[in-house]
Amino acid sequence: MKKGKSLIPAALLIGCLTACATNPMTAVYNDDAKIASQSNTYNLINCEQDIEGQNYKANIEKIEGMDTVWTYEATEDETVELTYFVSVYSGKVKLVLIAPDNSLTVITEMTPETKSEDVQTCMLDLQQGENRIKIVGAENTKVDVDLTIPKGNFCELG
Repeated sequence: MKKGKSLIPAALLIGCLTACATNPMTAVYNDDAKIASQSNTYNLINCEQDIEGQNYKANIEKIEGMDTVWTYEATEDETVELTYFVSVYSGKVKLVLIAPDNSLTVITEMTPETKSEDVQTCMLDLQQGENRIKIVGAENTKVDVDLTIPKGNFCELG
């Protein structure tokens, strides 16, 4: 009987340590509902950013979780061109467009193995209302991002 009782505190301790070691920021990566929310939740280390007009550049040593980088209040449904360059050194990252109805469109998802050496261009179908782009990073993501879009406002991460 004593052996059974001594296992309970050990099991509780192991459970607590496992839960405490889990990084909630990395769990966000695959959770569309959290990504679509108005909130931003992230770990961000050494992020050099530059916003110049309709261009955003960032060198991010580490991002885990998500943060809004661009917003636009569309007065009607419209299509705009996004030009982007994403280079991932570790982890994985995705750029997502969030429509006013909180539906998500993955613009790009990249890892160190899938990084492109070229600038990419895509057309974004925006809905009337607030449209947002978020940067979403998995565990220990190091990334460079360069975005250009003719409308809306860029926001610094953090």
